[in-house]
Amino acid sequence: MAHRRSDPAIFAIRAKRGCGSIARHSSLAIRPMPTLTGIHNENEFYSHHYLAEIFAGDIQATLERWRKEAEAANARPPHAELRALAPDYQRFRREFAHERRTGERILRQREWFRR
Repeated sequence: MAHRRSDPAIFAIRAKRGCGSIARHSSLAIRPMPTLTGIHNENEFYSHHYLAEIFAGDIQATLERWRKEAEAANARPPHAELRALAPDYQRFRREFAHERRTGERILRQREWFRR
């Protein structure tokens, strides 16, 4: 398989081997970005560095606050609530896709949005 010169994996390999100018600056080696489920970097709005290195630290305070608030209210944090909706949402999508009557589709959709 041919690799493009700008392929991040090639830069990382060259940096490890000591090839090329990037090896002199090991901090320039591009690391793979972590998988951030549900977060899409539209038009590269955030830099690779921010998402790979800083975002995880920035979000920790928010996640901790949500956890504490949920414990105080004897509830689940927002991300757990959203995860719990997944099976019902998948069922709704299947049923909605099979429904052909417009009025019935609207009723099903409104019922879902009331949740």
